[in-house]
Amino acid sequence: MAEYIREHYPNSQWMMSLLLKMYDLNQNSYMWSLVYKLAVYLMKRVSNKINIQGYDASKLHDRNLAAMLRMAL
Repeated sequence: MAEYIREHYPNSQWMMSLLLKMYDLNQNSYMWSLVYKLAVYLMKRVSNKINIQGYDASKLHDRNLAAMLRMAL
């Protein structure tokens, strides 16, 4: 997974590495349930904006996390 992150998200590598280490320490934490629910909610918003409201989908192809987060909010 670290190689995938390094290849596709080089600018966010430090954050992803930190999250993976935290997950390894405590996989059953309630925090991961909240992170999952938030991620699903935000991806539904992005999907709605692209499929229904006609936003540009090229931001997903660029794999830019900051642009996707701005679109989700």
